[in-house]
Parts: sequence; C-alpha cells; structure tokens
Amino acid sequence: YDSVIYTLKLTNPAPDPSVPDFHITFRCYDGQYWQYISNMVVYTIKTATAPTTSLAVVASPGTTASGTTATMQSAGIASQPASTIQSQSAFTTQSASVGQPSTVQTAAGLQWTTENEQGVASYQVMESLDGVNYQPIATVNAKCNDSSKCTYFLPATPDPTRVTHYKVTVTTQDSATSETNTVKLGEDIASRISLFPNPARDFVNFTYNSPDDAGDANLLIYDIQGKVLQKRPFTIHAGPNILYINLAGMPKGIYMAGLQFGLNTAVVKRFVIQN
Repeated sequence: YDSVIYTLKLTNPAPDPSVPDFHITFRCYDGQYWQYISNMVVYTIKTATAPTTSLAVVASPGTTASGTTATMQSAGIASQPASTIQSQSAFTTQSASVGQPSTVQTAAGLQWTTENEQGVASYQVMESLDGVNYQPIATVNAKCNDSSKCTYFLPATPDPTRVTHYKVTVTTQDSATSETNTVKLGEDIASRISLFPNPARDFVNFTYNSPDDAGDANLLIYDIQGKVLQKRPFTIHAGPNILYINLAGMPKGIYMAGLQFGLNTAVVKRFVIQN
C-alpha cells in the first residue's frame, strides 16, 4: 500500500458564536470496495484578544496610593522631535491610576500599560496645547510582544503654567492603529486670574487664586507691543492674592497682565483702559 499525506488549510475562518466547535474527518475511497476513514479532529475558532492600552500620569517615580508595583520597560525612544523628552530609563515603581480627560495634573512623566501586547509594533506619544491638534513627540518600540501586561514610562516636562494634552497612538504589526485615553499635565494659570473692572479707568484689581503658597512672583503689565510698563513683586499665598494696579496717566488702549514665576512668564489676561 502507498502512504499518502493530505493537508487541509483554513484561511482566516470567521468565528461563529452559534457553532461551538468544528469536526474534521477525512474519508478516502478506492474504487467501489475500499473506504478509509481517518480519526476525528475537533477544534474551536476563537477571536484573538486585541491589545488594550491605558495611559496614566505618574506624579513621581515612587510611592502612590495604589500599593501595587509594576516593572517599567525602557522607553526605547526611536525618534525624539520635541524637547519635552528628557531621558529614558527602566525602573520599578508603583502604578498610578488612569487619568480621565478632565483631570489636570503635574507629573514627572507619562505611563501607559498594554494588556496582551502580541502584534503591537510601536507606540507614538502625541502632545497638544489645545486638545485638538496633536503632534508626535516620541516613538517607542514595543518590548514585550507577548500576552503579559507591559508597562512603559516616558519622562516629560511640559510648561507648568499651561495645560498640555497627551495621548498614545498604538500601531500593530499589520499597520492598524488605535488611541488611548487622554491625560493632561500642567496648570491652567489663566483660569485662576481675574482683572476687575475691565474695561478700567484709573485702576484695576489683579486677583490670582492660588491653590498653595507659591512663593515670590512678579506681576508684569505690558502694552500691546510687549513693552513692560510696570513690574510688581509680591509673595503668593494660598487663596486669593489681590493687587491694586494704579493706571492713572496711562493712555486708553489694550494692555496685558503677565504673571512671572522665576524666569517663566505667562501672559494670561488682557484688559482695556477707557478714559
């Protein structure tokens, strides 16, 4: 007798929830007398588990309230077009909760975790100042490529006086893409400042509602060309900080108030003088 091997190939069969499993049996016929029946193979087609990635803010590499630890993978930055990335390192730290789109935090960096990293090729960290238009700041190659939980950390130093938005684009080996949730870093200084009355005449009250004792700062008054007309040093305490600004003798027009912390100046409010 001859020995024959047959191969059956199923190409991308679609899972069918109504069919729990499949049975395959080979039946071979030799003329009208001989019949050969193979053993039966039972198999089930299941949908592959897609990788899921969540992005979080890490306040600092160290203790958090969660009490659980996760081994960080080196960021492995493939490209670094922006100056917000300081360095790359692998370390063990405690995990942080996933930030929601409405959460604004100050942090040492960004942490994202992927469940089942099979088939993932890379991660692209995206940054935006308005939450709409994003630019890539780093590309990180996937390190685990298995079914385990893989966590990455990327240091970032956004401008602390404004809110910066971040998200991660996940690219698979077959070029499919998905996006994580969005987190925010920094402090929206403008929302804590008010000028009254505005329009003003002889004076305007500058109020900065500080969340904490921030130390020494300067209040700067600019004209529309950006020339500094007044500079008022003061100490910021927690709560409302109110400064009386004398505008007597200043011509009518548009002016701007800037709050200076150290060497960082953020022009955050505009006011008008009407005589």
